[in-house]
Amino acid sequence: MRGYDFTKLKGPLLLAVNHSGSFLDAMILGALFNRDMYFLARGDAFKKPVARKLLEALHNIPIFRLSEGKENMGQNDETFERCQQIFRKNGIVLIFAEGLCIHEWKLRPLKKGTARMAISAWAEADTADLTILPIGVNYSSFKDFNSSIYINVGDPISAKTVEAAKGMVNPLQVNRVLTESMEAQIFHFPNEDATYAAAYAAMLFNAPATDKDVLHAMGDQLQQTPKERLSFFTTPGHKAIAWNGGQLLFSFLTALVLAIPALAGYLINAPFYYPVRNFARKKTNKTVFYGSVFLGLLMIAYLIYALLLSALSCIWLGVWGLLGIVALPLLGWTVGKFRDAWWRIMNYGKLKAEDRIYLRGLFKK
Repeated sequence: MRGYDFTKLKGPLLLAVNHSGSFLDAMILGALFNRDMYFLARGDAFKKPVARKLLEALHNIPIFRLSEGKENMGQNDETFERCQQIFRKNGIVLIFAEGLCIHEWKLRPLKKGTARMAISAWAEADTADLTILPIGVNYSSFKDFNSSIYINVGDPISAKTVEAAKGMVNPLQVNRVLTESMEAQIFHFPNEDATYAAAYAAMLFNAPATDKDVLHAMGDQLQQTPKERLSFFTTPGHKAIAWNGGQLLFSFLTALVLAIPALAGYLINAPFYYPVRNFARKKTNKTVFYGSVFLGLLMIAYLIYALLLSALSCIWLGVWGLLGIVALPLLGWTVGKFRDAWWRIMNYGKLKAEDRIYLRGLFKK
């Protein structure tokens, strides 16, 4: 996580966040802030009474889009008033400023909701000190394990900030200032060609640093790279790459040391992992919700699986079987590390030496 130190901020706070990772975006940011947070979520998710109670218990507030029915739009007035009540108590509200969740490395046009809430708060004496905090959540992959997540926080935006930049404060000018700030926090990559997109994901996956200026510059240079040089990235396989001899040697030693533990970890965890993965795929039908649902199921169900295996182990091993609670996730961790090291070795051999040097050089300003 890089950028403005949000822990310094006091008073009402509106988090304006991009939306490319489904539920994960809110989960990650909710875990980072040490204050209670409320989340604006799509209104159609609140239709069923059980779902509504669960979502509200998790501090979610419904907000409706025109696509969810024109008749529901009037309910947004109640939503905005509820947010205003939260701001009066110096609370935090998170809004996905783009409105929709799409797996893309770019900022889509902002909806009016963020500006509308901010201007309403600035117009009231008790909440005139509301701060908009622009945040960019960036993923090297939207579905692969061991992916990198980069969170960039921009400078706070107040009514005075908008007025100083644009000369007036209205929804259009608020969105213009916010767009400029959010684009600086997001690894903006508008090229939608499959070859370039695959290469961009791989470069983010292998990024040696998290400096957003370096990664922005990398993206700009990558789009000017001849397509033939990047065709390697569209072939099936993992994204991890060893860039030089030192990384190759380290990957080889890692794979050698972890080979047997990783095999054991795979055999023990596979009966749990694949059914859960397949269930998540079936329920989400390969939508943007797959990664979040899969991770959520793993977090909830894995403890049950670990306790069950540990209980069975105690039948044969006695009290020593309780070590399974620690051994099971540890062995699962070695599977990921072995897989990463294995693909770094394999991909090192697939790339030409001059291509490795060229691509590694893209990470320099």
